[in-house]
Amino acid sequence: MRGYTQLLREQGDTSRLVALACDTRWQERLWRASGADLEALSAMSAAFDLVITDGGHRGDQDVSVALRLAAARDGLHDRTAPLSSDLIALWARCGHPARAVHLAESQRDAWNRVAALSALAGALAVVARPDQAAALLDGANSTEDRDRFLAAIAKGLADAGRPAEALRPARRISDPERRAEALVAAVGALAGSAGNAAAAREEAGARSADAVSWALEAVDAVMAVPNTVSRSVLGASLAASLSRLGEHRRALALAERVLSRSADFGDAVRRAQYLALFARGMSTAPRLAAQAAEFAVTSARLAADIDDPDGVNWVYPHVAAGLEATGHHQQAIDLVSRFLNDPEDGLVEIGIAAAEAGDLDRALNLAERITEPLYRARVLNAAGRMTAGARDPARTLRLARQARAATDEVSSLHWRVALSADTADFLLRAGQEKHAHEVVKRATNAARRGRGPGVGTLIELAVAAGRSGQRDDATRLIHRAEQAADASSGYARVLKLAKVAEGLHHTDRPAEGDELLRRVLHLSRSLADPAERTEGLRRVAEAFGRTGKPDGAAELAQEILGRAGTADSPSRRRWDTYAAAGALLAAGDTDAVLGLKGGLPEDAVDEILTGVVKKLVEAGDLAAAELIIDRQGDEHALGHLAAGTAATGDVARAAALLEDISTPVLREAATPAVVKALCRVGARAAARALADALTAPEHRGKALAAIAQSLGPCPQGRLVLVEALCWGLWEQMTEEIAGVVPEHLPLLAHLVLAEG
Repeated sequence: MRGYTQLLREQGDTSRLVALACDTRWQERLWRASGADLEALSAMSAAFDLVITDGGHRGDQDVSVALRLAAARDGLHDRTAPLSSDLIALWARCGHPARAVHLAESQRDAWNRVAALSALAGALAVVARPDQAAALLDGANSTEDRDRFLAAIAKGLADAGRPAEALRPARRISDPERRAEALVAAVGALAGSAGNAAAAREEAGARSADAVSWALEAVDAVMAVPNTVSRSVLGASLAASLSRLGEHRRALALAERVLSRSADFGDAVRRAQYLALFARGMSTAPRLAAQAAEFAVTSARLAADIDDPDGVNWVYPHVAAGLEATGHHQQAIDLVSRFLNDPEDGLVEIGIAAAEAGDLDRALNLAERITEPLYRARVLNAAGRMTAGARDPARTLRLARQARAATDEVSSLHWRVALSADTADFLLRAGQEKHAHEVVKRATNAARRGRGPGVGTLIELAVAAGRSGQRDDATRLIHRAEQAADASSGYARVLKLAKVAEGLHHTDRPAEGDELLRRVLHLSRSLADPAERTEGLRRVAEAFGRTGKPDGAAELAQEILGRAGTADSPSRRRWDTYAAAGALLAAGDTDAVLGLKGGLPEDAVDEILTGVVKKLVEAGDLAAAELIIDRQGDEHALGHLAAGTAATGDVARAAALLEDISTPVLREAATPAVVKALCRVGARAAARALADALTAPEHRGKALAAIAQSLGPCPQGRLVLVEALCWGLWEQMTEEIAGVVPEHLPLLAHLVLAEG
C-alpha cells in the first residue's frame, strides 16, 4: 500500500493518487495496518500538492477534485479529534509507541497536537524510551511548548517513582506554574517512594540535607506561582510531602505562607476554597491530620455564611471534599444537600475524596447513590486507582467493569473518552496490561466513529445551496440538521434547533422558521436550570436578530430583564443581565446595552463591549467604536475595528490596527475579516500579503477563500480557492465556495449527507 502511494507521488499521477486518498476502504486498511490515519493524511497532502501544481500549469482548476480531497482529509481529522492526549499516551504505555506518535501527529489543532505529543513524551520516559522522549522534546517549536514537554516528562518520571530523574527536566522549565507542578511531583515521589524519612534521604542522594534542599527548592517554586488556586493545590500537596519527609514544622510554615498570601487576593468565598484545598491535600499526611481538619471546618463555616450561595455553588463541592478527606463524613453530605440544587455535583467530589483517603467501601456506597453515569464513573475510577497497588486483581477488574458500564451510559463522547482513559490508567497501574489495552482500543474506535457533520455545518451548506438555487439539496440538508438537533436534549437542543430555524429563514422557508422559533422559545422557557433558561432565551433573541426581527429580540431582552429583577441571587441577576445585553445586541440597541454595563458580571464586561464595537462597526460608526476601545482596551474589539477600517479603504490604518493586537493568536484570528474587507474595496494585493503572512492553517485558508470569492467564478478564483482548501477546513468557507463554484455545491451536499 505504502509503496504504491510513493510511486504515484513520484510519477505525478494526480488522478490516481486523489482517487486512492479518497478511497475509504484504503483508509481503513491503512488504519488497521498502522493504527492511525497519518499515512492517509500524508497521501492527501501529497495529492493536494499535485493538484495545485497541475492547476498552476494549466492556469485553471477542477475544484471538485479539491473538494473531494478536502472532505476526505477533514473527515479523517474529525475522527481523530475526539482522542484525548491521555488516551493517545496510553497507547505508548500499552506497548505501541509508534501508533501513539502517529495518532498524536494526526491531530489537526496545533494545541491538541502539542498536548498529545507532550503527554506521549511523558509516557515514553516512563516506559524506558528516553531517546524517543528526547526526540519529541527536541521538536518543540517554542519555549511554551518546550515547557509542556519537560513538565510531562518530569511528572511521568515522578509518577513512576523515579524522583531523582524527574528533578532534572523539572529544573529546566521556565514557566512558573509548570515548574512548580513538576518539582512538587518530584518531591511527592521522593516522599512516597520511601517508607520513612531516612529512606527518602537515601533516595535523594545519601546526605540528609539533599532531600530537604529538594523540598525547599519546590517551596520557592510554589510561592512563585501567580494563580492562587493552583498555588493552594500545589502548596497542600507539597506540605503533605514535607511532613512525610519528617519536615513537619516546614510543612505547617508553608501552609501558613500560602494561605496568608492567597488571602490577599480573595474574599470569603475564595478563602473557603483555599482552606478546603489545603484540607484535602494535607489530609494524606498523618501528622498534618489535625491541622487539615481545622482547615476543613473553617472552610465549611465560611461557606455556610456566604451571602449568595447560588452565585458561588462551585465552591461547595470543594468544601465538601475537604470535610470528607478529614473524616467529617456527615457534615460533607449535609453541606451539599443544603446548598446545591443537584447534590450529586457534590457527592461525586465526596466519593472521590473518600477513595483517595483509602475508604473504598464508603466511596463505593456513594457511587451506588449517584444516578448520573458520568459522576458514578469518576468515583469508580478513583476507587480503581486506589486499588491498583493492593495486589487484588479480582477487585480491580470488578471496578473496571463497573466503571466501563457507567461510562457506556454517558452521552458525551468527550467524557466517554476521558473516563475510559482513567479506567485504562488504573488497570495498567495494577499490572492488567491486557485489560487496559482492551479499554484503550475500544475507546479509540468509539471516538473515531463517534462524530458526524455538525448542525452548524449542515445549516451553512444548506443556506449556500439555497442561495445558489439548489433547493432540493438545501431541503435535504435542513432535514438532516433538524434530525440531529432533535436527537439532542435540554439546552443543547435549544441551541441547535435555533440554528435550524435560522436556516429555514435563509432558505426561503420563513413560515416554518417562525414556527420552529416559537417551539424553541417554549423549550427555552421550560428549561429547569435558571441559567440555561435565560441563555436559551438569549439564543432565540439572537436568531430573531439574524432573521430580520429586531423587535422580537428586544421583547425577549425585556423578558430576561424581568427575570433578572425577580432573581433572589445577586449573581443570578448579573448573569441574567448579561443574557439581556446579548439579546439587546441582537436587536441592535447599543445604547441600551451600554446602559446595562454596571449590572454585568465583571468577567463579561469586555465580551459585551466587544459586541457593541462589532455592532457600531457594522453600522459604520467607527468613531464611536474607537472611543469604546480606547476606554476598554480589549484586543478582540480591535479586530472588528480593523475590519471596519479596511472596509473604508484605509489599508495602512487597518494594517496598523492589526499590529496593535499584541497576542499573535488573536491577531491571526482577526486577519481573515480584514482580508475580506480589503477585497471588497479592491485592495486585493494588500489582502494577499496579509493572507500569505498567516501561519495558522485555518485562518490562512479562510483568508485565501475570501480572496477567491472576490475574484469570482473565473480561472484565477478557482486557483486561489483550491489553495484555500489545501490550507483550511472546507466547512469554514461554504459561502466562498458558493461564490466561486456554485455548481459544485451538490457534490458537497452528497459528501456531507453520506457521512455517518
